[in-house]
Amino acid sequence: MEENSEPKVGGVVIDNVVRTDTGWKAMGRTKDFSGAIVELSEVGASREEVQRLLEERGWALVFNEQRFAVTARMTVLELVDIALQALRTGEIGQGNRIQTVNMYQRARRFLVGERGIPALGNLRLEDCEARVVHSWLSRVADSSLASARHLRILLLHAFSIAERQGLELWAQNPARTAQLPHLPRAEPVEVTPEEFNELLAQILAWESQGKRTDLSGIVCCYMATGIRPGELPALLWEEVDLDSKPATMIVSGCAVYQDGKLVRQPEPKTAAGFREIVIPEWFAKMLRERFARRDPNVPYVFPSRAGTMHSMHNLGNRFRQARGARFKHIKLKSFRSTVATVIAREKGAEEAARHLGHTSPAITGRHYIKRANKTGDHNDILEALKPTVLDER
Repeated sequence: MEENSEPKVGGVVIDNVVRTDTGWKAMGRTKDFSGAIVELSEVGASREEVQRLLEERGWALVFNEQRFAVTARMTVLELVDIALQALRTGEIGQGNRIQTVNMYQRARRFLVGERGIPALGNLRLEDCEARVVHSWLSRVADSSLASARHLRILLLHAFSIAERQGLELWAQNPARTAQLPHLPRAEPVEVTPEEFNELLAQILAWESQGKRTDLSGIVCCYMATGIRPGELPALLWEEVDLDSKPATMIVSGCAVYQDGKLVRQPEPKTAAGFREIVIPEWFAKMLRERFARRDPNVPYVFPSRAGTMHSMHNLGNRFRQARGARFKHIKLKSFRSTVATVIAREKGAEEAARHLGHTSPAITGRHYIKRANKTGDHNDILEALKPTVLDER
């Protein structure tokens, strides 16, 4: 609320608050971008409510965005939670996918003091200087560099909200000058045919102990297609064509957490990720076997025991159990880098990128048609990845 008789742009001068037969009424003024004074009024159940509503209305009228009650006494955590909600609704950070916001949400735990990191979330905004943010993020980086980088972006969004809401505490965003090391580039892993054969034999032995997860089918799918780990749980039988020569599958979604629930997002990670993949015959044979014994009421190619989508957390845990210490260097994403490497070696990086869904579909974008991008037939290469252990079954 403005104290002067002349309101600032988007600010509100409250001229009068009166009690009525049904509650309270506040009257005041704001200033728009042209400098014109706009009269305002609001009604509510209490004096405090009508004053707040009048300020929010003046702000929304001029800036066309929601007004948050951001004050210098607010804590960092309170502001961050406002930012997370705004990211989820798309009010800020337009273009961020739910997976990205989920990463920010997971990093939030450091703000409340997890892993022995001081709980910066308890600090009031008036005490949150640039050197404080930089020093705290450096502490987080010692524990998890990736989380520190996510938190820096989240804090940039949060402090930007405070600045746009008229909080004038800092010369510039306190998170902007924070310096963090670059994430070290992880060397891609190429799983050799010999390694894959031995790994699959180990997984089959693990399954024979009464395990009900189709982990052998899952790792073969990753090795045969190079799809992203999170795309596999979302594969649908209706998008697998086992009658075509060669067989194909369409990647049209991925598994994500939204509001704490695992859901199938009806689009892959990127626009280019919506693609049709030609699959090698050795893997198509595995799919035909599974299709013959599938539950017709379950749409997923590799469902959980309950007939739902697999959680990547649970899937990762089971893979680590099955692979053992011997294959510790192999992760689920290693099969994707393997496929990329063998295709790039034979046909070049552009073909590998197209197969993995890394390029933009020019025709689809030009004509606004949501059409699966043909990845090309690379079975002459992918057939060589067939594990010989399958011939022994």
